Amino acid sequence: MKRGLYTPPSRGRVGFTIVELMIVVTVIGLLAVLAVPALVNARREAQDAAFLNDVRIIEQSLEQHALENGTYPGDAPVATEPDGLGGYIKSSFSWSAKTHIGGYWDWDRATNAGGKVYGLYEAGLSIIAPGRTTRQMAHLDGRLDDGDLETGRFQSHSAGYVYIHQF
Repeated sequence: MKRGLYTPPSRGRVGFTIVELMIVVTVIGLLAVLAVPALVNARREAQDAAFLNDVRIIEQSLEQHALENGTYPGDAPVATEPDGLGGYIKSSFSWSAKTHIGGYWDWDRATNAGGKVYGLYEAGLSIIAPGRTTRQMAHLDGRLDDGDLETGRFQSHSAGYVYIHQF
């Protein structure tokens, strides 16, 4: 009886050949090369969405404070809640925790009438030293404002970036 190209293993041989194992490892490696960048991008997009949500929550809280009190809260140090704003922001938000994109929140308010913070604005929500590249921040700006970090309400400054509330 003539046998085909495939010869079944003898009874004593059990397991995979080195070639079979190399093929499996190569396939797994290729799948990992394709999947890891997609996972990193999905994680970054989720962090961006959470950051943008926090910006909107803070903005609404600041606007509510200004409506009820006639002005925005006074200047506050980095990672410190502005005086009088606590009752306006949901309890799960923390000024002292890092933002979803790295760095810390900072409420900036000019201390003198008509003064400007960083020479740009009278009041704004800054993100100090975020862990993102300028390109990634421009992408965030595109989702939040005009996509240009030099114009609009979301701009870069010497210590990070700011969402301007009052020019």
